[in-house]
Amino acid sequence: MWPTCGEPHRRTPLTGDMGVNLAIVLLLFPAWAYLIASAVAVRRFAQRANSVSSSRISPSPPFRGEREGPAKRESEVGGTRNPQVGPAHPALSPRLAGGEGKAVSMLKPLHGDEPDLYENLRSFAEQDYPRSQIVLGVNNLRDSALPVAQALARDLPAHDIVVVVNSRIRGSNQKVANLENMIEAARHDVLVLADSDMRVDRGYLSAVTAPLCDPRTGIVTCLYRGVSTGGRWSELGAMHINFGFLPGALVADSLRLGGGCFGATIALRRETLERLGGFVRLRDELADDHRIGDEVRALGLAVVLSPYIVEARVCERNLAELWRHELRWARTIRAMAPAGFAGSVLSHAVAIAALAAAATGFALTASIFLVISCVLRWATARVIANALGIPLARPWLLPMRDALSFAVFVASFFGRTVFWRDQVFHVEASGRMTADSEKAQRD
Repeated sequence: MWPTCGEPHRRTPLTGDMGVNLAIVLLLFPAWAYLIASAVAVRRFAQRANSVSSSRISPSPPFRGEREGPAKRESEVGGTRNPQVGPAHPALSPRLAGGEGKAVSMLKPLHGDEPDLYENLRSFAEQDYPRSQIVLGVNNLRDSALPVAQALARDLPAHDIVVVVNSRIRGSNQKVANLENMIEAARHDVLVLADSDMRVDRGYLSAVTAPLCDPRTGIVTCLYRGVSTGGRWSELGAMHINFGFLPGALVADSLRLGGGCFGATIALRRETLERLGGFVRLRDELADDHRIGDEVRALGLAVVLSPYIVEARVCERNLAELWRHELRWARTIRAMAPAGFAGSVLSHAVAIAALAAAATGFALTASIFLVISCVLRWATARVIANALGIPLARPWLLPMRDALSFAVFVASFFGRTVFWRDQVFHVEASGRMTADSEKAQRD
């Protein structure tokens, strides 16, 4: 029966369901698009690196630190294939451009004897590069990383390895304080900073320093892929890097929105660091790598993303440790790029679809959307794994990883406290951090 004049129109169940389904689609369509875009970005990045390493033509100017060689090469890093590693671009190689290559000092700030630390450090010491120095630094004599650093120096007497022990700490960021102490021992004009949990192959140093021959380049940085050191929680941590962080960083970079600068590798000239005033501006910054990238861009210099992908050895002993690490990363990103971080909700397609399905009582259409999201997530993860040369995660772990990622995302909005290097910090909106006076433990 049609409503008479003056009788209010009643919304039928069909109309209401259509409205709900339309709202769900409007939420999920951008999330699905993001999943596809992330897989495409990773695949293109890998293909570009391979094509650069096999190309004989020298482009001018090179794009983002590209490299080439006489033939495509796949190098073995930690037992897994890395298609991004290859010979340096002839037009930019220090050995070809400068005759015998500019000498490089690598700075590795250490804190604790993490798993595989010796092997990680040794991979940086044993480089196919004409002149290099490696500086290893700790803040105190009781640091368990010190015996590992001393063992490396003892085992490689022909290499230029310096171990610095200095308890001087200026500012809240102990890693930056360590770097300030270590820079005094660095003898060369090209500097490479890299976190202690990274591992590389012998061509790494040539690859990441080559773009610095261009005076327009201020920093060369590298993305990283995660490799578990063993255990379920470490595997989940590696999955966050491989199927969350790395694809997201490449999507942002392809859209020129990222502005990334990553602690996995920061290569720069000493002159550039001096123009920044050294490490002084980073003393109280939680995201010191992001901040140094911003400061270099402010000088009018480029931050170049190298095609080389280093390997991050991921060790998470339990869920609490994994949660603290990822919550710190999430709150750091939220402080540095609040709008971009809020927009990253689009990377949680499965969580959005699951919540929508639950809200509708798992109605048929919403449940179909959930299935589509799960299938699309698995398919794009497979594309990413193949592009990076890593094994695909076990199917049951991927939903677990997505649920944990969404929980971390939500929790990051409820507080500004983070736990890092045995200290509790409060992160300000600007990204600066202050140590909790009651819980901080300084040696």
